[in-house]
Amino acid sequence: MLLILSDDHHYRALGCSGNGIIRTPNLDQLADEGVYFNRCFTSNPICTPSRACLYTGQDSWTNGVTFNGKAIDEHSPLLPRLLADAGYETAFVGKWHNDGKPWTRGFTTGGRCWAKNKGTGQLLKNVQFAENPSF
Repeated sequence: MLLILSDDHHYRALGCSGNGIIRTPNLDQLADEGVYFNRCFTSNPICTPSRACLYTGQDSWTNGVTFNGKAIDEHSPLLPRLLADAGYETAFVGKWHNDGKPWTRGFTTGGRCWAKNKGTGQLLKNVQFAENPSF
């Protein structure tokens, strides 16, 4: 299973969704060979709440994450933990923004994340997780 979640992504920003200007051959191939959801929505269209909805399986009003900077309740069972407990290897690569560390929320392996430079809005180079040896 490969789940790709992009941030602030308009549904027509892929070639496979009919955009003739933007070229996305790799994503188009994944959509062609896998499952492409073309009738879906998010209950909260901003980054942290949207990811919290996906990870918890709850809407923003139920999981409590209604705006950026709000953390998911540390006791909420998250999709990565449920998948890991079922025997899947779960990996995280990308932007986290959900409080805690990915490996404390169910990801069993991982890669890089993007970190902001102390609120300046400027991104640091990709940061390798070093706190957990499996990352």
